[in-house]
Amino acid sequence: RYGRRLGAPALAAWHAWRVDVLLSAGADVLAFETVPCVTEVVALCTLLQSRPAARAWLSLACRSAAELQSGERLADAVDAIEQYDISGQVEAIGVNCAAPLLASPLLRAIRARSPRPLVAYPNSGEVWDEWAHGWVAVGPDGAPSAESAAAGAERFGRLARQWAADGAVLIGGCCRTRPDHIAAVARELRAAEEEGRHRHGTTLRP
Repeated sequence: RYGRRLGAPALAAWHAWRVDVLLSAGADVLAFETVPCVTEVVALCTLLQSRPAARAWLSLACRSAAELQSGERLADAVDAIEQYDISGQVEAIGVNCAAPLLASPLLRAIRARSPRPLVAYPNSGEVWDEWAHGWVAVGPDGAPSAESAAAGAERFGRLARQWAADGAVLIGGCCRTRPDHIAAVARELRAAEEEGRHRHGTTLRP
């Protein structure tokens, strides 16, 4: 909602001083993450145009396999990057803070509209239970699950294999992910690389 209310110029101005602080501190790459609407995509790409030395990745916040949190089409956000990022300063596109099971379809949808490298760092997949006043695990069907935290981390790691297969070159975790999630991701990706080496006689490149 704020995107339509403020418009791209105002959003670009709001982000500008933060971007300038980071660039002046020597940041190599900026992370524009949890971007929920097309207007903010346009604002960020426009902001980069006025800072030609800056490089960034842009990670979208999505509520389904085809929609941003704003309800706009994911395809329109990716198309906006391709249209407004004239000089290729957005070095990668991806998703963050989405449910882990959404990551693969989202990555495939982005890849269908852009050749840029992909990033994926979903949340843990837990949801807030307002009655219990706490976070609860959900299963693959979206229903509450009795799954332990350890099992959740292992499942997250197994899913990361598919994110890599879908083209993600930067993989991690967002809200409610913990060190055990990242450790599981590292184990699974190392195992996938080792399997690929034995299968093809070479090392898979991330």
